[in-house]
Amino acid sequence: TEKWLLRHHPELRADVIIKSQNPADYEGLPQFLRMVNPQVIISTNDGFPAGEAIDSDWAEKVASLGIRLLDQAETGAVSIYQDADVLTMECFVTGETIRLSR
Repeated sequence: TEKWLLRHHPELRADVIIKSQNPADYEGLPQFLRMVNPQVIISTNDGFPAGEAIDSDWAEKVASLGIRLLDQAETGAVSIYQDADVLTMECFVTGETIRLSR
């Protein structure tokens, strides 16, 4: 899907990506992330089955691109609220609040 989007919608942008792990197909291609240019990725992360865990190399690549990774194994559920020009994310377990402004 990401390769198709790269070819057919190079103008695609997103402030936040919400992703799960897909053991059957790689997600989070670096070129896709550079094109979409998100500020935050909210991602599931579970050690069972093994394919559901965040790959540490991928997490490092995300960080090197300046993207904030919210690992739900650490943050728990993340609530997202939009108010005017502010997008607010609240992490259930850590209590952290992240605000993105336009």
